[in-house]
Amino acid sequence: MASRTMRRFLTFLTLLVLPWQAAAADLPKIVSLNMCADAYLMAIAAPEQILALSYLSRDAALSPFHQQAAAMPVTHGGLEEILALKPQVVIVSPYSSAMKQQILQSHGIDIISLAASTDFAEAGDEILALGAAIGRPAEAAAYWRDLQQQLAAARHPDQGKTLLPLQRRGLTIGDNHILAQVMRLAGAAPMPAGAQQSNADQPVDDFRPFNLEQAIASKADGLLLSEPIGLPADRGIEFLAHPALAQRFPESQRIYLPSNLVTCSGAATPLAVATLAAAIAKLPNSKN
Repeated sequence: MASRTMRRFLTFLTLLVLPWQAAAADLPKIVSLNMCADAYLMAIAAPEQILALSYLSRDAALSPFHQQAAAMPVTHGGLEEILALKPQVVIVSPYSSAMKQQILQSHGIDIISLAASTDFAEAGDEILALGAAIGRPAEAAAYWRDLQQQLAAARHPDQGKTLLPLQRRGLTIGDNHILAQVMRLAGAAPMPAGAQQSNADQPVDDFRPFNLEQAIASKADGLLLSEPIGLPADRGIEFLAHPALAQRFPESQRIYLPSNLVTCSGAATPLAVATLAAAIAKLPNSKN
């Protein structure tokens, strides 16, 4: 929790020191290298502000807004490519190259480092701070209110059914994964105590180890996956394609939530919650 608070503080510090208290006719021109920020920009920035979004914004596997992004200019993030666009602001992630950021700053370009929040409320903080930084605070506030209203309509009270979310290589999600919050908002009951196995030597914020025996023995009503599992294409997927798992969780007890709905918290969260809540409501109760 302390690291989350510090991240929020650093996000505000980075965004709010920018000098853009601009009038509508003098809004900063922006290049985004941050896929999570791309959705925000498409919603709150003036069209003429956006010089380029990240090329990942057009990837259907990563963004549910890829069709909207298909009409926007994109960049692959090369330094020369960015400089040729002559932006005043470049949006990066905490994992972006420090050297690239330094070079951009040496050309008088302001850098916004936007973390990919795993929490819907924190995403709202980022949206509002980003709006202020690019001279669009009113649009950001309206967009955030709309997202909150969408989520209020999508969220569901406890539906009394438990889900077991499984990932490649024998992993399940931790408490701070984006999907964990989506599951709670969609009305999925928490897994019984002891159903998840954690490793003291491994952070559990995002993922936890979970073996086949635990999955088969679980009392979950349904298995939550990102896509149907056919023949295993590699060793990492063998766990999910095991016949014993298919017998324990037949197709009627499987829910598929596209991974692009939980890549970034915020813009896609209401859609993720609505999609999952509807699927849970159709899930039969486990007989085990």
